[in-house]
Amino acid sequence: MTKLEEYLKQNFEKGSYEYWITVIQDSEGKVHLYIHPLNLDGETLAFVAEGNYLIPNI
Repeated sequence: MTKLEEYLKQNFEKGSYEYWITVIQDSEGKVHLYIHPLNLDGETLAFVAEGNYLIPNI
């Protein structure tokens, strides 16, 4: 999985400065976050939020 910093830098080089972020809470109360470049065909990264941390959702 691509690391978040690497992902942001790669998209920056492609001219992407804005992102769609979708947040979903599952039935167990876990908060899932999905990030995708706005108006650009690209990879979507998925994370689970735990406190102030984003854990990759592989």
